[in-house]
Amino acid sequence: MEIFCKTDVGLVRDNNQDSFSFKKLTDTCAWVIVCDGMGGAKGGNIASRMTVDFIAEYFKEKIENANDEQIHYIISEALEKANKHVFEASKAKPELAGMGTTAVIAVIKNSVAHVAHVGDSRAYLISPGDIKRLTLDHSFVQEMVNRGEITEDQARKHPNRNYITRALGVESDVKEDYIVVPFLKNEMILLCTDGLSNYFNTDELNNIINGCEKNELVNKLVKAANKKGGSDNITVAVICADNDNNSDRSAANG
Repeated sequence: MEIFCKTDVGLVRDNNQDSFSFKKLTDTCAWVIVCDGMGGAKGGNIASRMTVDFIAEYFKEKIENANDEQIHYIISEALEKANKHVFEASKAKPELAGMGTTAVIAVIKNSVAHVAHVGDSRAYLISPGDIKRLTLDHSFVQEMVNRGEITEDQARKHPNRNYITRALGVESDVKEDYIVVPFLKNEMILLCTDGLSNYFNTDELNNIINGCEKNELVNKLVKAANKKGGSDNITVAVICADNDNNSDRSAANG
């Protein structure tokens, strides 16, 4: 298994409110988290970084020896506790009032991917020649899509596309969506913030990904989003099922 991550401020914003972290525990076990902060420049930075750091610490010594049922519980509890952590921080300092963050997490264990998310940061499963979206955004426009009022392509261009209906740290409680899928040889999991997904549908992402070397994929996706305008911060993480290299890195705010 091999993991590649990149975050970029984009071409319009002055600061980067995205954060990510990942750790490969064994050849068959790893986790990745990607967050997109909200609530003003300072608050967004802090909310995303706090969430990434909290969950990374919470996962220590828990994920590697957990079974599937325990992994689900660990992820849910990590998100619940991170939500409370950010929420209490926002209440303690007036300048941080209203801050929050999206979160998307993938835990890989023995050819199974456990994916959870809150907000509009996404996860995709990439198979040779194909890509499947695993998450549905917690957003105003996704609800319109669900009701059949607009299409997915219209949602990406809608003026209210950035209005999310769930985020960590905004309320005292939070509920994630959770999915488990097989993760097989030659497949990849793509996690990203809306700085990428607002520009491309799945077919367009598939065209970018096809024929690209995995170690260049995150760079290519970030460049593609910037070429489209780079109107938001862009964070991309790719987990590849078929590599033995060990990795342990984290980054935030550029």
